[in-house]
Amino acid sequence: MKLQAAVAKPVPRATAPLIQPVPQATGQPAAQQVTPPITQPKSVPVTPQQDIPATASTSVATPATSPISVTLHVVERSWVQITSDGKVLLAGELAPESQKSFTASKEMVVKLGNASGVEISYNGKPLSPFGPEDKTKTLTFTPDGQR
Repeated sequence: MKLQAAVAKPVPRATAPLIQPVPQATGQPAAQQVTPPITQPKSVPVTPQQDIPATASTSVATPATSPISVTLHVVERSWVQITSDGKVLLAGELAPESQKSFTASKEMVVKLGNASGVEISYNGKPLSPFGPEDKTKTLTFTPDGQR
């Protein structure tokens, strides 16, 4: 027994609308219905997406003109409270490898539990690490620097 492969034949593209009569039940002459021509779909360029690295980073932002910018990088589980211009933005425990950034216009107060487990940058410049004796620490930042 010999099998033959089915070969698909290309469907011709219609170049003009097809006109087909539409029957009516009224006994009057049939009306004509216009069917739009069949067209090939337009190809759409595919742009590969960039890989976005997964991070545990979040930001609480105020306008870019803020003179105070503090970034915390948590190395060991630590309790943190951030007060920006008199408003508490964060109070709670942060997990290792998390990173948080905050801004203020007039004053930022950073309170740390397990201070040696947190690395801090002020306006993009890293502060000296805290020693193991620094269980808790309160830092105040103003546009003029750290107090």
